[in-house]
Amino acid sequence: MTTNALIIVADPMCASFVQLVLNDINCQADVVPDGAAGLRAATTGRYDLLVLDWELPDQSAMAVCRQLRAQQAGLAILALSGVANEGAVVRILEQGADDCLVRPFGLPMLRARAQAQLNGLARRQAPLPAATTPRPNNFVQGELTLNRAAYRVTARGQAVQLTPKEFDLLAWFMQHPGRVFSREQLLNQLWGSAYDGYEHTVNSHINRLRLKIEPDPTQPEYILTVWGQGYQFA
Repeated sequence: MTTNALIIVADPMCASFVQLVLNDINCQADVVPDGAAGLRAATTGRYDLLVLDWELPDQSAMAVCRQLRAQQAGLAILALSGVANEGAVVRILEQGADDCLVRPFGLPMLRARAQAQLNGLARRQAPLPAATTPRPNNFVQGELTLNRAAYRVTARGQAVQLTPKEFDLLAWFMQHPGRVFSREQLLNQLWGSAYDGYEHTVNSHINRLRLKIEPDPTQPEYILTVWGQGYQFA
């Protein structure tokens, strides 16, 4: 399956490397040098993956991230950042990116992370084989509902906009109510081996998910922390 990506990266050499890597995994990529050009490109194209330079020269990458996410709800966003500390990466994830690579990074790691995002897209879109038992598409818990086929979540009667990874995470929890999953288990199941050692990614996504679905994120009712073990969907 050929997929489409938008690369918003100011450095021409870096953008060229990213484009080569994406082309190598059967992903057709358009390259633009700044946020304004990226927003224009997104109005005429439909993209599966966005590779976004978090240090854009013309405007806030966070604003570009939010606007493109609003236009294309299923868009996977891979941020590139020059700030090499865990706190900065966590803040980028909390602003809506699905993943963040810190410069300098090797091309194999870029390939693995981009492929992981596209694999998640393929899993969400893949039809089930006719011979298998159909998996449920609708989940309901209290005032929280998730429809996998329609890519729709509501909380207390209001539509909730989730990133692709947040949606996958909530669907996984609602599919396994009562089970406790460690951060490592969630990372391996939903992100893959390219993310070994990045447990903070799980924490960031769960924090964002709680902000969107919980009546009171400080006292969660749905996604509970099981101290010393991980997380559980009540």
